[in-house]
Order: sequence, then structure tokens, then C-alpha cells
Amino acid sequence: MRFESERWEKTMGMPSENGCFYYFNMRLNEESTAALIALRNATPHENISYNGWTCSYRNIRITVNGEPLISSAPVWNVYNGLGILLPFVRKEDALEAARRVCPTLKPQFSEGWSVQ
Repeated sequence: MRFESERWEKTMGMPSENGCFYYFNMRLNEESTAALIALRNATPHENISYNGWTCSYRNIRITVNGEPLISSAPVWNVYNGLGILLPFVRKEDALEAARRVCPTLKPQFSEGWSVQ
């Protein structure tokens, strides 16, 4: 998903390139979603600072074929009932993450939601 970043940069320190940043969204089946939520709930919080923003964060590490899948801003990774969302500053990095996770599918971009 592509997001215009002006408000995100100012309020939450999310970096951007050319005024946008990208979330790679991995949708999961019901069983995998339940396992993800259980893992998320069992993962302890870490207090971290990122780009001027400090928060409590559950640092779940994702690997693909034994290699870590690291977003541009791990503090903004999302693990919820909708799946896993990983933010990337560059569109090319989001596409590369998608190819690493599922090389046979063609990634599709959509516009992100707006923050009011």
C-alpha cells in the first residue's frame, strides 16, 4: 500500500521518499492469523526510539528462507488480525520483500488509508 507521508512524518517520525512510503501487507489464513496473534501476545514489549519517536514495541522477527525480512522502520511493523504489515521507505524495497515472501505472485499496489 502506498501512503502519502506528510502527516506520518510530522506526527510519528515515519520517513519517506518523494513524499510517500509503502506498507507490504501479508494477508494470512485463519490458522496463521491465530498463531500470529498468539505469538504477538506472548512477545514482551521493548521500549525503543526510532527517528525521534519512542514507543513500546513487540519486536517479532520474520525470516524468509532463513534470512531476516527487515522493514525500513521496524517500530511501525503491524501484526494483527489482518496479517502482517511492514513499512518501507522505497517502493522497490516493498516489492523486493513481496518477491522474497511469495516469488510466484505479482504484487499489487493500492492507496493507503488517510490519517486525519
